[in-house]
Amino acid sequence: MITLLSREAAELAQQAGLPLTEAVRHEVEQILRTVLADPQVAEEWAAARLTKSPSATVDFTVVTPEVLPERPRPPAAAASAPTRGTKSQPAKSDRRGEARRERVKRARVRSEGAATQACRSQDVLTGAQDATQAADARAGRARDRVAELEEQLRGAREELQEATEAAGLADGPL
Repeated sequence: MITLLSREAAELAQQAGLPLTEAVRHEVEQILRTVLADPQVAEEWAAARLTKSPSATVDFTVVTPEVLPERPRPPAAAASAPTRGTKSQPAKSDRRGEARRERVKRARVRSEGAATQACRSQDVLTGAQDATQAADARAGRARDRVAELEEQLRGAREELQEATEAAGLADGPL
């Protein structure tokens, strides 16, 4: 059901000229799952006060570079010994840790960008839904007015017919 809703949101965004990436569609799914699992988030969402993508509701803590355990460092002698006549280089684990932190940082930036895009898409979707409702209401009023005018026209034609018949009888033989 959630996947279907996220697909529908993607289709509506596409129709509005703002196609969603797969990552944003996935984030929409995650938001819907969190809305179902977290009553506070559901309240914010229902009241249109959800300003950012909520954290995933799972039984695991959020993993950030700050909470990742430090990898054991190589013994001091190995870390300080030059390799193949070059200057001393950082240990492999330090480089890996730095690379991992950089990947996490880039992923966080992409995630924030996707969340921003999802918010924009939600705003566009809400605007499109509001415009659709307003157009439906105007169309309904126009249909009612047309029906009313058709009824008046029918009545006027009947009056004309009766008047024509009465005029014909008045002109008839005496």
